[in-house]
Amino acid sequence: MKKKGQVFSMDFISSIVPFLFILTLILLIWFNINYKIGQRENNLEIQNKITSLSEILIKTEGNPKNWENPIIQENEIKSLGLALNDNVVDSEKFFRLMELDYIPVRKKLGIPRFQLFLGLYDKDGQVIELDGTGMVYGVYPPENEEKYSITRFVVLEHNGERELASLKVILW
Repeated sequence: MKKKGQVFSMDFISSIVPFLFILTLILLIWFNINYKIGQRENNLEIQNKITSLSEILIKTEGNPKNWENPIIQENEIKSLGLALNDNVVDSEKFFRLMELDYIPVRKKLGIPRFQLFLGLYDKDGQVIELDGTGMVYGVYPPENEEKYSITRFVVLEHNGERELASLKVILW
């Protein structure tokens, strides 16, 4: 009498179940590692963006250098910088920035994918008010939003007078 092999046997089940379990475990670990790597790369990108953005704002005048002049149209502004010179922020440039449209500003700053908030603060951590206007620009992030910030110490010049201030840049 010939013995016929059975395709579906207990040996097959007892070998396929551990194999599928191990395969599922490996895939879960793989996806988790890829997710963490993606998050880390995104965090690094945001940190690099916020550092370079703060440098540009406090160390460059922008292009054209007198872009704060109201006769210069928004579409003529090629780049934005708030500095009179290194780490000295011109209040007139900040006032003009507050008049510009939010989305084009983010594009000019090279951060179209991110939301932006800028604020000038005094030594007590209060928003600086000049001529009755709070020196802030953009949208403050919601409390539950993951955000990245950097604070740079600057000198703020307004009408020929200078005061110590801090520029806070927040991206999310």
